[in-house]
Amino acid sequence: MAALTRRAKGVPLSLLIAKYFAYAFVLICAAWVVSFTALSASMNAGAVYPANWGAAHAGETAKALQGEGPLDPQSIPTAYRYALFAADGELLAADMDGAMLEHARELAADGEAAAETEVTGSAGATYASFGLSDGTFCVLGSDYMPQFASPSLRDSLPNPQNIMLAAGALGSLAAVALVARRAGRSISRKMAPLTDAAERVSRQDLDFSVEPGGVREVNEVLSAMDGMRSSLKESLEARWDAERRQRDQVAALAHDFKTPLTVMRANADYIAEEASSLASGGLGDISGAAADIAAAAERLDSYVGLLIGVSSG
Repeated sequence: MAALTRRAKGVPLSLLIAKYFAYAFVLICAAWVVSFTALSASMNAGAVYPANWGAAHAGETAKALQGEGPLDPQSIPTAYRYALFAADGELLAADMDGAMLEHARELAADGEAAAETEVTGSAGATYASFGLSDGTFCVLGSDYMPQFASPSLRDSLPNPQNIMLAAGALGSLAAVALVARRAGRSISRKMAPLTDAAERVSRQDLDFSVEPGGVREVNEVLSAMDGMRSSLKESLEARWDAERRQRDQVAALAHDFKTPLTVMRANADYIAEEASSLASGGLGDISGAAADIAAAAERLDSYVGLLIGVSSG
C-alpha cells in the first residue's frame, strides 16, 4: 500500500493520450512528406511533368509541331491533349474530350486560317492553337496538373497528383491504425494490475499487494481497491476468527456434556438395579442417586443455554 501511495500520482491519462496523438500527427506528416517527396523525385527524374509544364512550354511545343509537317500524335508530349481539325472545321482526330474538346472546337472555328500560334487560358487549362502546313488546324490543351511522361502510364494510371493524394491518405490511415494499436496495448498493460486485483478479490484471495499501473487515474482506482482489499481482509479474518472461537466453544461444551451424562447414566442404571430391593431398606441410596440425576440435569440445562447463546453469535 505504501509503494502504491508513493507512486499514486503516476502519468496523467490526458498526457498519455496526448503523447499518442503526437505520435499519430508525426506519422501522418511523415506519410505526406514521403508522398510529396516521391512525386518531386519523379519530376526531377523526368518521369513526371510538373503541373505548369504544359503552360510554360505551349508556344515552343506548337512551333516544333508546326515544323514537322503533318501532325504525328506520337510526337505530342503527354502533358497535352490534342484535337486536329480539317480546314472546314471537321474534327479529324483527338484524344481530348468533354469541356476541353468543346473549347478546342471554338478555337478552331475562330482561327482556321491562323498561321501564328495562339496561347490562351480557360477554366484552369492552357490552349495552344495553330495551323499546320497541310491546311489542318491543331489545338493542344493542358490542365494545370502533373502528368506522366510515358503515354502508357498516362493512359493506364490515375494522375500522379491523385496517386500522391491517395498514398498520403492511405499512409495517414496506416499511421492512425498503428498508433491506435500501440496505444491500446500500452493502456491494456497499464490496466493489467487493476484487472488482476479485481480477479483476486472476486476469488477472496486477499493476501497480495496491489502494484501501481503508471497512470494517475488508474493508480487512484488501484489505491481505493487496495483499501477495500485491506478492509475486506480484516473483516473476513475477524469473521473467520469468530467462527473458530465459536466452534471451539461448541466443542468444549460438547465435551462438558459427557460428565453429567455419565453421572445420569450411572445413577439411572443404579436406580434400575436397586428398584427391586426397595423392601430391603435401600431407599437412602436410591434417593442419593436421584439427587445426582437432578443435579446433572440442571447442569445439562445450563449447557443447553450456553449452546443457544453460542449459536446466536
